[in-house]
Amino acid sequence: MKSAPHRSDLASYPLHKLIPTRLSDVNAARHVSNTAIAGIYDDARYDVLLQVVPEKERGASSRTVMAQTNLRYIEEIHHPAPLTVATGVSRVGRTSFELFQGLFSEGRCVGLCDTTYVYCDAAGPAAVDDGKRATLLAIAYRFPDDQA
Repeated sequence: MKSAPHRSDLASYPLHKLIPTRLSDVNAARHVSNTAIAGIYDDARYDVLLQVVPEKERGASSRTVMAQTNLRYIEEIHHPAPLTVATGVSRVGRTSFELFQGLFSEGRCVGLCDTTYVYCDAAGPAAVDDGKRATLLAIAYRFPDDQA
């Protein structure tokens, strides 16, 4: 995953969620495990997915399916550490959308995550309708002017 300096800027992300680490997140090396970090990103992404497809609409006829996720671990995280997961929509395509996430500890970017989701109906991949597209664009990642 290519890392651009603007990805380390908390202000570039429209959504912020505070997630405390737990003792059970710590591994034998005495830092928060990679598995726990993946789950922390997932917890924050779920908030976005509920905006796109609310819980009452979820089912075979309306759902999002993760197609790919890439994580970059920049620094070790030690417990206890309140973490801020910052999230923004980086792209909306015809049937898919991508999220950028930054993981911040004490103001420092300690990790990055890029995830692609496919919107599906009962038949499989489906077009992202105008309402869902507007919802996604309302929480778009703020690219620097020269990166958009």
